[in-house]
Amino acid sequence: MHFLTLTTLLATATAVPTLYQRSPIGNVEPILITDYSLRKTNGTIQNVNFHIHGFQARNVSCAAGPILSLPSETVTCGASNYRFVLSSMNGTDPNQYDLSVYHQTGVSSGKYATGTVPTYCVAGGLGPQDLQCNQIRQLGPYKLTLRS
Repeated sequence: MHFLTLTTLLATATAVPTLYQRSPIGNVEPILITDYSLRKTNGTIQNVNFHIHGFQARNVSCAAGPILSLPSETVTCGASNYRFVLSSMNGTDPNQYDLSVYHQTGVSSGKYATGTVPTYCVAGGLGPQDLQCNQIRQLGPYKLTLRS
């Protein structure tokens, strides 16, 4: 178990600086999603939080909540040009969500990608209808490749 945790930490530590050093090639921009968490109570998403790392995103914090309907409204990540939308996965798993990340690179232009961050959910402290879902850290950061 300690070996797996150490390996994950080392992989994260080496992957994030590599993204900072490489500039996006053409209309492709790789980013990493870390620290993803989502809390759901009585079927309502109370909050979602994560960080974006990439060439132009150095630990950009993204957060929203409560989210009353899906797809969510577009949410700006801090003071950056990155935005996200949370949407359902068309009924497959009620606790997994598609995450669309947008990077505005100019007036009415940008890059985007959609993916599903691997998570595990456990009962929260408020009872059986309270779920806390967290990114599976052993898999390392979740990579999305934004395209225009």
